[in-house]
Amino acid sequence: MKVDNKMRESVMEVFKLVGQSIFSAQLMERELEFLNILQEVDKNKELPTEEGMYEQAAIRLKRCTLGQLLDRSRKKSIVNEKILERLEKALDKRNLLAHHFFCNRYGWFSNKSKHDIMKTELVETRDMFKKIYDELYEESHRKLRDMVKI
Repeated sequence: MKVDNKMRESVMEVFKLVGQSIFSAQLMERELEFLNILQEVDKNKELPTEEGMYEQAAIRLKRCTLGQLLDRSRKKSIVNEKILERLEKALDKRNLLAHHFFCNRYGWFSNKSKHDIMKTELVETRDMFKKIYDELYEESHRKLRDMVKI
């Protein structure tokens, strides 16, 4: 079956948006991890050096999944309830993207109108992850400024 250039370009755009969405999800997850690290550092001030505190917290949290970081953030009140709600939705979207996106849409790749549906969904997902990342970034840097009294 010969694929025309417009169809090929459309499929490539879907793949590009998948990559952008996954990248945005990873940024969001790392920023949530950083907030959890800051909380660990802040509560363990008796450790010998700031570098040591950060490294120990990072080692403990490095292998946490997004779901585990979310649970920990909720239990320790690391982020507010509004962000937690958005993170719950983001977790579902990220899991769908990572584990089911292609399988659930297998037959869609030969249909250009289905590409448009996927593109719209992926742009919304990417933008949601980016917005949450921005909020987490602001929160982590506010907390960091408070910790070092800048």
